[in-house]
Amino acid sequence: MTVNVITIPIYRCAIEQHSREMESAKKCLVKSCRAEEDSESKRIIENAFDRDTWYPWKYNEIVGWVSLEISGDKLTGELWYVKQKVSRKLIKKRYYYQGKAFEVFLNHVHGQSEIAERIFESFTEWWKTSMHSKQRYIDINELRAGLPFIDWQRAKIASNTSLNLTRGAGAPLAG
Repeated sequence: MTVNVITIPIYRCAIEQHSREMESAKKCLVKSCRAEEDSESKRIIENAFDRDTWYPWKYNEIVGWVSLEISGDKLTGELWYVKQKVSRKLIKKRYYYQGKAFEVFLNHVHGQSEIAERIFESFTEWWKTSMHSKQRYIDINELRAGLPFIDWQRAKIASNTSLNLTRGAGAPLAG
């Protein structure tokens, strides 16, 4: 059985670009209402924009993700991605399974940092050549920082235990 270890979001753009786009849209709204000179009108329009139109980047700009799943000694990156044309106005997103992004065998890798580095290298190699990486954003530094803190040995054992349970080998002894 596979155990989902971590899910890495793929964003339409970086947060800085999203913030620039939102600021630009706000300025256009103020200008279209001809409220640039009237500070009270401008403040009311900007507040309304911030309350009703501005949307958060972290969840709304996700256009796909890579799910890192471990099964025994094999870690697989499974890609899910939208099929629609990716744009700023993308709504009602539907994600579709796109297949295996990459695979890492962990049977001869023992240390936490060694496993994390191997996974990170495999992930970045795939991302560099992936057609999904064109003009998209993944917080690669956050990924690199988080991987060493995952208990990879325990995840391997958990997936092996699940495999044994599904094969009828019985539950592991409590200890």
